Amino acid sequence: MSQELPRQPCCLFCVQGVRVAELGTFAVVQEQVLVKQELLLVKRPVFQLDIDELWLEEIYCPTEILPDDVKIEPLNYVKLSQATSFPLHVVKNCVQETILLYCFLLRNKEHVPFAFRDIGVLTCKDGVLCMKFYLDCVERLESTAGLFALLQSKMWPAHLSVFSGETTARGIQMFPR
Repeated sequence: MSQELPRQPCCLFCVQGVRVAELGTFAVVQEQVLVKQELLLVKRPVFQLDIDELWLEEIYCPTEILPDDVKIEPLNYVKLSQATSFPLHVVKNCVQETILLYCFLLRNKEHVPFAFRDIGVLTCKDGVLCMKFYLDCVERLESTAGLFALLQSKMWPAHLSVFSGETTARGIQMFPR
């Protein structure tokens, strides 16, 4: 017998998302989990891909649907510029060219991991492109129901050093640098 849980607004914890144009949206969603007659609200990271389908021939991308009440903001190039000490136009061009390069590599079946520091890795394996989040990223989001958040999230090793040297050398890393 399935029990329908009342939907709680995600904005309880000011849940937000950041959209990186032409790549996708990183967000935190809150879900309800019923455990031993107790209702837990679990926060977990998600990534909603936004790469043009023309770049992704023969590649499947799992669809993440973001709730309507998740506040999505565009990537803040000004803050990124301040954090890196590079001029704004350089930061914008670097982000756009990196995304174009990654799309080009995908199209040419060069499936390299695209690592996001402290977040996870966008990877393509066996024709499936998906975001796998680092264990510590999930743990930072959810302290009370961490096990359930971990079970709901796609996981990846905590550091790129886990990969072989060849994979690490071919990987692309950015955000933030």
